[in-house]
Amino acid sequence: MPKTVKTTYTAINLETGEVYTGIDAPQSITRGETHFWQASKDFFAALLGYGTVESKVVANLLHRTDPKTNHIACTLSELRKELSCTRDTVASAIKKMESKRLIIGIGQGVWMLNPRMLAMGNQTQIALLMAEYDKYVSERTGAALVVGKYVLKNPVTAEELPLPPECDDKLMFLDGNTQFWKIYDVFFGAIAGLSENELRVLLHMMDINKSKGGGTYNRPLTVIADEARVSVPTVNRAVKKLKKRNLIIRYCNCNWMINPLVVANGNKRKQKRKSFASQFQ
Repeated sequence: MPKTVKTTYTAINLETGEVYTGIDAPQSITRGETHFWQASKDFFAALLGYGTVESKVVANLLHRTDPKTNHIACTLSELRKELSCTRDTVASAIKKMESKRLIIGIGQGVWMLNPRMLAMGNQTQIALLMAEYDKYVSERTGAALVVGKYVLKNPVTAEELPLPPECDDKLMFLDGNTQFWKIYDVFFGAIAGLSENELRVLLHMMDINKSKGGGTYNRPLTVIADEARVSVPTVNRAVKKLKKRNLIIRYCNCNWMINPLVVANGNKRKQKRKSFASQFQ
């Protein structure tokens, strides 16, 4: 495996003058079945509210995202032809994604995916993406750019990039997130075309609102119907679809497992990803 080439930044506290050295960010990021995106709870919430065809547009755009820059480049015509849908459907899906702050337009046929919701790379890379995204939001909306007390100094250009307030209390790019979800590229294809109710059932089984998350769901499906406010037949149909998409598997009575090869809890506890893999072959 080739050695990862990195850029080493220096972080400077503008209030105290304190300097942190040796802060690395990868110069390139490789996609693949073992490389994952870090997803927040807000990302999953932003997946709701689309029609089934619109959800294909969302999944397609997410899959097109450049993991180094979080940029998405394509035209509405390309999406329309690839997905065999109308231009209005594509435009509607993109408008909803923008209203949910999942993406922001940064040029003709170019968007940036919100790195606070979904990003790949280490925490330095994500901090840099957050700073860039905030700049675009400020330029697009006219709102004042809100920055924190740290800047990252580029060793090549000597440019000092202001970091967002999230990096203030504990340097996010040093300490890392304590809670996120690992999303693998196959997730985007697996959710393409799912209905609102089918997605709600999946997210409910993932227990994304729990601090420790979960890879299993150990309650009867009737509980999902009650808590998600959908009918039992709707839940049954959704579960069949999720199983067909290889997103879940039932391994004992009311015990269900979320496929960790597709999506998994990503807190500091290591995921036993390989040990579960055989369940989904």
